[in-house]
Amino acid sequence: MTHDRDAIVGLLGAWALDALPDDEHAVVEAALAADPDLAVEARRLRDAVTALAAGEDHATGDGAAADPDATEAVVRAATEARPAGRDLGLAGTAPAGAADAYAETASAFSGLTDELVADLAADDWDRPVDAYPWTVHELLVHLLAVERYFAAVLGLAEPPADGAPIDDHLRLAEPLWATWRERPPEEAAAEWRAVAAEVRRHLAEGGEPRLEDRVAFHGIDASIRSVTVVRAFELWTHGDDLRRAVGWPSQPPSPAVLHTMADWSVGAWPAADALLRPDAPPWSARVVLTGAGGGTWVVDRGPAGTGDLLVVADVVDYCRMASRRLAPDALDAVVEGDRPVADALLAAAQLFSV
Repeated sequence: MTHDRDAIVGLLGAWALDALPDDEHAVVEAALAADPDLAVEARRLRDAVTALAAGEDHATGDGAAADPDATEAVVRAATEARPAGRDLGLAGTAPAGAADAYAETASAFSGLTDELVADLAADDWDRPVDAYPWTVHELLVHLLAVERYFAAVLGLAEPPADGAPIDDHLRLAEPLWATWRERPPEEAAAEWRAVAAEVRRHLAEGGEPRLEDRVAFHGIDASIRSVTVVRAFELWTHGDDLRRAVGWPSQPPSPAVLHTMADWSVGAWPAADALLRPDAPPWSARVVLTGAGGGTWVVDRGPAGTGDLLVVADVVDYCRMASRRLAPDALDAVVEGDRPVADALLAAAQLFSV
């Protein structure tokens, strides 16, 4: 064998996470092909990653308990220095741009409204939505109000009338209730699709530089890029709200969109924590989100660090938590370091949820 076996063993944890640079990945693959014993060890570590990504409480696909030593090795590999924000590549796809993330989630939501209009009986539109004191019909009207507001923020429509509750996301639909509650849900769905199509066209035509422009969204100064990712988050989240309300299964976004949403959310940890805990001491965290669309990040508040705190979780579960559909203490996460700080940061991740 021509490879340095000890060096290869030291890379297996990162290989199992798909977190190696291309050149190191190729070296490990060649070594595994030449060394059956190393290949067995590599499969053991990859099984631990698969179990963690599937949220199976460290169980393998056949229900047997995953090797705790293997899981420990994977977690240890996650603490090694890697480029911040590197895509784990588990789906073999690149992250989506903000405009593409919005386009994909808007397209999925549009398809969902078609299914709802085609399949729901009249009484089904009055089913309650768990997350809000609204019915299925009312949530659709809320999203119509939000889409109109987003279009106005982008300069595609007239600004809301004076006195409209534009600084309160949950009250945006108040001026519409009297009219739209009396109209068929399919009309609200059609109007939403028309406005969303105009927004998608505008974002696509503006290009990347346009996304860096600043706008006021609910009174907060933000880039169009950030607002667009937040809107993608919201469309996916509310799409699943509607699916649950009518008894349909949830559907995660594509890995590319998941990575984009996770990247934005994890990157916002320092700002969110500063707002919630202004006097907190500096911290540095390495975040590893597993599964297709996951990635690794080093984020810090204060002096730059190398990730003294480690948080490992499934990317879909993390995004559900960030959008307030899973409590932080219910997130199945591996944490190494100061657990109270980790809990505070996970709670901060929900701050910008709409």
